[in-house]
Amino acid sequence: MKIILLISPLFLLVFYISASGQLSPGDLHRSHEAYEGIRNCSLCHGIGQKIKAENCLECHKLLAERIRSKEGLHANPGYNDCQTCHVEHHGRDFDLIWWKNGQENFDHSLTGFTLNGKHTQLKCRDCHQAQFILEKDKLRQQNKDLNRTFLGLQQMCLNCHRDEHRAQLSSKC
Repeated sequence: MKIILLISPLFLLVFYISASGQLSPGDLHRSHEAYEGIRNCSLCHGIGQKIKAENCLECHKLLAERIRSKEGLHANPGYNDCQTCHVEHHGRDFDLIWWKNGQENFDHSLTGFTLNGKHTQLKCRDCHQAQFILEKDKLRQQNKDLNRTFLGLQQMCLNCHRDEHRAQLSSKC
């Protein structure tokens, strides 16, 4: 009888772990962890389906706005199926963006800003930094981490570069 009392909690624990593994393929990224749990699956997934982009855009309103305005990467054909590049259920700290040919080989012209000259030699985070984002509050309201997002940069030279000409010439380089 004592052995049954000792084994029962162990059996329940093993059953719980294996059952939860059947219901969820893994933990969500830390930016989505509030949506963890079986009751929240339909927030992102259609019932019995994969991720639905319109469900993602319910929360990611800045991207929805850019898509409607036909601006940026996600307005391009082939970049409207979120789960192609944004992989979930791989844990809290897994990189949420999958870059087909690696981040440093990304075709930046797809964003509407072609890299030219010395810009082609820079790493992504040389430009995509919180200090260069103009409308920080707009991104913070959408819970964006300014040190991780690729949104928020403008295409004006003086956003990133010092004005060597001290406003004596046009700001349009």
